Amino acid sequence: MGIESNVSSLWTEDVLVDPDQRIKQEQLRLLARHLHVVLPGSLVIAFLLAWGFGYQSGTLPAIVWFGTLLVLAATRLLAVRYALREAEERNRYFLLKAILLGGALVSGTVWGLGGVLFFDPANAPGFALLVIVLGGVVAGSLGPHSYYFPVYAMFSVPTMLPLIGVVLLQGGDFYPLVGVAMALFLLLNLYYSRQYEAMSVKSIRLQFSNEKLLRELKESNRRLMHYSYTDSLTGIGNRRQFDTDFESSWQASLRSRERFWDIRVPKIDSIFDNSLVPRPSWSPGVPPQHRKLVAATHR
Repeated sequence: MGIESNVSSLWTEDVLVDPDQRIKQEQLRLLARHLHVVLPGSLVIAFLLAWGFGYQSGTLPAIVWFGTLLVLAATRLLAVRYALREAEERNRYFLLKAILLGGALVSGTVWGLGGVLFFDPANAPGFALLVIVLGGVVAGSLGPHSYYFPVYAMFSVPTMLPLIGVVLLQGGDFYPLVGVAMALFLLLNLYYSRQYEAMSVKSIRLQFSNEKLLRELKESNRRLMHYSYTDSLTGIGNRRQFDTDFESSWQASLRSRERFWDIRVPKIDSIFDNSLVPRPSWSPGVPPQHRKLVAATHR
């Protein structure tokens, strides 16, 4: 066994991928893996919102709205799980990207319709609670969704924009001012999401750089080990390689209780042809006992 087989498991070269593409793939993976934590929390908030404002908009619309979010969340989780498995096994990230973007857009649209559905200009405390809830949903999704900024934008803008539009269309001095504040809040969250994505990309790039250095170090160690066990002139194993193989074979023979070596010395007659050995010619006067003695020496 050569040294190549001894150290081949120390290092395996990854498939060459464009660095920017690999970073984007890692962003999508991180976002997909955090989705199972974000969606259940948003469903709890949606249930409380539908239960609290159901008396105002009607029980049936509130149930339909919450049921839509519930079905959508379950569908997104199943679709993302399937797409993530396809992406990791077959390197197909287009499907995962499409599901994440489409799911965020549809979910944000449903949340935005809920804001319009539960809005009542005559109920100022209810309006304040509605703004706080929607703002909390948008701010709460900032961390996990900002691994990939387009996904956060697809969710936050449809969530806040319908209510902002309805509020700005209200008369008076109070509601337009609140609408402008909500718009600024949305823009601020989009800015922070962009900054968060930039920090995530920097962290992922640093991680990949460290992995590259580690692979190079392992490859250098592999080559050094190969040179230390191989004769540079002949390319075969040297004395150190012999000692290593000898020790491993010796230990294996002790465990299996088998002979370590089997040395067999063949007979001379099996190597040299007996017909080539000169045979004595007997004269009539040689005694029989002498003939037997000489013949025995030629066997």
